[in-house]
Amino acid sequence: MISSWILPATIVPDMGIVMFKPGVNQLSDFKGLMQISPVLSESNKSGKITHKQALLDDKRLLPFFRNRDVFAKAGGIEVLKGRIKQNINYCQIHDDNDDYHHHELTITKIGNHYVRTCWSHDNQLRENPALYNASSIAKDNYYQNMLWAVSEGLCYSKDTQLSLGDLFTWTVQHQISHLLPDEILKRLLGVSAPPLHDGPTFTPQSVAMEKAKLALKVDPDPPALYLKNPKRYRWENKNLLQIIKKLPCCACGNPADDAHHIVGYGLSGMGTKAHDWYVIPLCRGHHDELHRDPVKWEQKYGYQLDFHRQCFDRLFGLGVFG
Repeated sequence: MISSWILPATIVPDMGIVMFKPGVNQLSDFKGLMQISPVLSESNKSGKITHKQALLDDKRLLPFFRNRDVFAKAGGIEVLKGRIKQNINYCQIHDDNDDYHHHELTITKIGNHYVRTCWSHDNQLRENPALYNASSIAKDNYYQNMLWAVSEGLCYSKDTQLSLGDLFTWTVQHQISHLLPDEILKRLLGVSAPPLHDGPTFTPQSVAMEKAKLALKVDPDPPALYLKNPKRYRWENKNLLQIIKKLPCCACGNPADDAHHIVGYGLSGMGTKAHDWYVIPLCRGHHDELHRDPVKWEQKYGYQLDFHRQCFDRLFGLGVFG
């Protein structure tokens, strides 16, 4: 977590200095840049301010973070406790009437969650867990732990502000992207409007789950590799074609109807199609227009191979190929 402070200033005119008092127990954590803020109102208390990740303000994600399978992928209870010890090096309890903190730190269980405490406040909370709003702090730690797990999985520092795209990448890594809320998946996968045709419709979850069907197999030593003139086969994959049809049309952005096999570029010939790998999503109108005049179509909308690269870069980024 990114930390900043609100501290009252003591001006010493004769010495020409301004002094700040963060508290003896917080000195090891008090370092960085200083920014002068406007005069504080009486309601502003001195102390440490912890800036939450922006994702934690998105209430749609909270049920996802509470999911048992998601929590397990984040490491479970023991890893959560370890992250709290590693990332929070101060007592999280603040007492307006007493600023004393024992120098030794521990973690205290509050309900099903944990809070970082000094020995003094640990003893108090064991006797009365309702003190100091500790339950709320412990729940915040639980959600923060989920984002620490994402940061670790993506090799980010713990202070890096995460985006929805970062979260989605982590869920794909752990094969739990289908557990994200429907509204979040729609935004991430570009599913905004129902198809205009009468064919099957697909939910965002079905798009996220489809990746399991496209684990590509590679033969590291095919016998045909040693033949002088091997017979060539056309590669086909119906699951890939279904995925392509779920993407927006490359020409207009509307829902695609077809998986268009690229024409030209030496990839197709008379009566033959390119491998199913060389496909891009097109609506029916732009698909027909392309086949009427491929050269004119590319001059108007762009090159097929450029669309293919963009399309498959997105599919790889979404984890479609396992």
